[in-house]
Amino acid sequence: MTPAAQRLPAILMAGGRASEAFVAETGLPHRSLLRVPHPDTRDMGTATMLEIAALALRRSKYVSQVYTVTDLDAPDGTQHISDHGGFVENLFAGIAACVNSDRACVCTADMPFLTAASVDGFLKAAHAVEADLVYPIITAEACERAYPGLRRTSLPTREGRFTGGNIVLIRPAALLAARSYIEAAHAKRKSPLQLAMMLGLGATLGVALSLATRRGLVSVAGLESAVSRLIHAQARAVVSDDPALGTDIDRPEDAAAITAQRNTPR
Repeated sequence: MTPAAQRLPAILMAGGRASEAFVAETGLPHRSLLRVPHPDTRDMGTATMLEIAALALRRSKYVSQVYTVTDLDAPDGTQHISDHGGFVENLFAGIAACVNSDRACVCTADMPFLTAASVDGFLKAAHAVEADLVYPIITAEACERAYPGLRRTSLPTREGRFTGGNIVLIRPAALLAARSYIEAAHAKRKSPLQLAMMLGLGATLGVALSLATRRGLVSVAGLESAVSRLIHAQARAVVSDDPALGTDIDRPEDAAAITAQRNTPR
């Protein structure tokens, strides 16, 4: 299919206040308001991460409409959806706007290096995958090589060491049907024991041992199966070497490091 035939709506997640530590470091109430060098062209100066994400989605040849879920002003060219108070509530407020679409893109507003080319690269690969939720996993080496001052959590697997991306392709109808399971998983995210019970013992032990020994004891396919069981929808990963998809700003030290990052790798 051509990109024009695959055009879909995008949900830009920009709700929720920053942590107290982030506010103390930057003076900003929202992480997405952090101004960084614009990744698209060197002569555009700086922009907020919210503006950067919105522009990347709007310029994507696969995106038709951008819905911004936020309590801030929505960026130009996007449709505003009011903040509903929490991540899951905001996610489903965005999904409700896309319910008549077969597929939709969900993207967070805290990726300082995101460009339309990065969005296009992911969506092109994700469109070829039959699943309810498709997410990128980025090689940790690519992120570390491109942005050495920014740390990312990564997991060693049998296929390599990966970090998760911050953009996904979804089937809105499937996620709406699985809403109660997604809400339960999100509610238990800070309780390792409860979340482990939902993931399954095998997947939990594999992840725990991989982290403890730094050896790849779990496979990507095993993680896909675990996530699918967790949300009661088919989840698949696509491997990417684009560090822009796996680099976000969520800690005070990240904000400090990004101000020194003046050249975006091409």
